[in-house]
Amino acid sequence: MLTDSKYEDIVKNSTCILISGKRKSGKDYMTQLISRRCYEVQLTTAVLHLSFPIKSHFASTHGLDLAELLTDGPYKERYRKQMVAWGEQELDRDPHIFTRQCLNQAIASTHSSSIPDVFIVADCRRSADLSYFVDIFKRSNCILVRLCASNEVRANRGWIYTPSIDDEETECGLDMVTDWDYVVNNDSSNATHKEFVDLLMAKITSIKA
Repeated sequence: MLTDSKYEDIVKNSTCILISGKRKSGKDYMTQLISRRCYEVQLTTAVLHLSFPIKSHFASTHGLDLAELLTDGPYKERYRKQMVAWGEQELDRDPHIFTRQCLNQAIASTHSSSIPDVFIVADCRRSADLSYFVDIFKRSNCILVRLCASNEVRANRGWIYTPSIDDEETECGLDMVTDWDYVVNNDSSNATHKEFVDLLMAKITSIKA
């Protein structure tokens, strides 16, 4: 695995979009919209899911279905508490273990001459997640996005308040952050989505100018 300083040199010309939001706030959907728009304007992308290494390891050690754990269905929710507990143990040893693994995998899957124009981190949950990518990409090349949705809308999407999940760091760790570049109401308005993605594309253009 490369050192963090080596990553800094590799991604120096890339933009990093850091997306945060609570469960069922629409992070994956927004990630897809952004990725699709980048493709339309010929910007190459890499999408990073920080939860992937947690789910991958948890599935292999517990004999579970990784494909199901990667969905938003009831199978994942059944094991969420256990996965969170294991992940927290790993993060206590190294706060950047999963961010580093994800970035390493994304870079390893590309050719050195074709580093993505835009890295999209789809599920930032902790301040350490934000600080790692900001340190690597530098703040001027990062766009911090906070997605918000009402509890009613989240419930309609399948969210059920669960103690020891919704009141823990994985859901509340970024509640006090104030320096988001964009705070987006994601209560299913297509007009709002388009307006935000338009603004985001303009921001990316200005960063790369």
